[in-house]
Amino acid sequence: MRKVILLVLICFGWQTSAYAQVETDSSLFLGKSRLFISPTFSVSNRIAKDNPGLLGLVNDQYVLDWSVDMNIGYFIKNNFSIGAFISYGQNEEEITLTRDGSETTRKTFGNSITFSPNIRNYFGPRRLL
Repeated sequence: MRKVILLVLICFGWQTSAYAQVETDSSLFLGKSRLFISPTFSVSNRIAKDNPGLLGLVNDQYVLDWSVDMNIGYFIKNNFSIGAFISYGQNEEEITLTRDGSETTRKTFGNSITFSPNIRNYFGPRRLL
């Protein structure tokens, strides 16, 4: 269970989003005093029967993972925002395998909650040169 939670936290830590604002016109969508919200929903499902596996013959396998992610931020000035990444997810796995003539069934269920604050400074091609 701890390994699953750690893996989920690592995966969400690598997820990034990119926004760009090159001009300084205050009427732009991502200018000062603007809010941005980026929701994401993901689902992963696996059903397998009679597959050879690493630990033996997998007789039956059912895996369902889903998550709801929200990236929220507020521009306190042009090209500079503060915000947070919030995520909730669940995973469910049931696997039956045969190893050395004995059948083993394993059921796991897990929840994950992630909160990650962020500060972002956006820059355009003129600032890179």
